[in-house]
Amino acid sequence: MSRTTEAIAQMVDEALLKKEEKKRDYLGTSSIGAECDRQLWYNYHKPKDVDQAKVKRIFSVGHKLEDLMVEWLKLAGLTLFTVDKKGEQFGFVDGIVAGHCDGVVLGVPFAEKIPHLLEFKTANDFRWKAFVKDGFCSDEKYKTQIHIYMHKLKLTRCLAVILNKNTQEMYYEIIEADDFHAVSMINRGKEIVAMDSEPGRKYPSKSFFRCQYCNWKAECWSKE
Repeated sequence: MSRTTEAIAQMVDEALLKKEEKKRDYLGTSSIGAECDRQLWYNYHKPKDVDQAKVKRIFSVGHKLEDLMVEWLKLAGLTLFTVDKKGEQFGFVDGIVAGHCDGVVLGVPFAEKIPHLLEFKTANDFRWKAFVKDGFCSDEKYKTQIHIYMHKLKLTRCLAVILNKNTQEMYYEIIEADDFHAVSMINRGKEIVAMDSEPGRKYPSKSFFRCQYCNWKAECWSKE
């Protein structure tokens, strides 16, 4: 890069990092499915701001792509509700647990009159192919998220839509509600964050591959 383009890149990154994000004061459904109890505890008690401009861009692109997916489903003739009667995003609050879903859809073929939870995700090519092969619920966080939404919104089915960000291919899956899983995971989340201190470590060492991508790696292993 030239000095000029480097300066522009720096300006954009700094602007993104200065942009304030709304602070969460609740345990979100997107994190309750975390395999590691300790990570879940940290997520609630020691939340962190996104400190990389690249990550912020990834999130922003994901949100814009979701808007496109809404447009495409509407063009196909499906009826989408992305806000409730108050004009607010569909969601719920259950004590310290809360969440906001992408919406509700009507007109799903062969079940036109049954309202479905609508869940959008985007993925790179490698991960998208894994979802096609193993299913949406192969991701424990995603699985827990949609079952909690269905339980709280009293819906029996979910239409999950995943866009391949590399090829623009779409994957669709219908998932039946599992109220038992939803309730057990909500209770798990409440129990973990109610602990006075972080629970024990799940993984054997800080070099374990899952620990490498954890936002709380340094705090977790500081007293190894």
